[in-house]
Amino acid sequence: MKQTDFDTLSDERLGWACVERTLAGIRGKDAAVKAQAITSLNQSQQALCMFRVFYDHAKDSASMYYSWIAYH
Repeated sequence: MKQTDFDTLSDERLGWACVERTLAGIRGKDAAVKAQAITSLNQSQQALCMFRVFYDHAKDSASMYYSWIAYH
């Protein structure tokens, strides 16, 4: 990513840009593929990926939020 692009991104868009490739690659895959992809990342990347997964699934609904909390 070019510095000029980096400087223009909102916080949310920057966070997505950092994990987009990983999350797009595991979407719809089985749990083993997802686990392998996540464990191949460093600790900070893992945290950002898991935050995005949680946030994107639970942001619009309190029931989805509680469902994801109970599941994970």
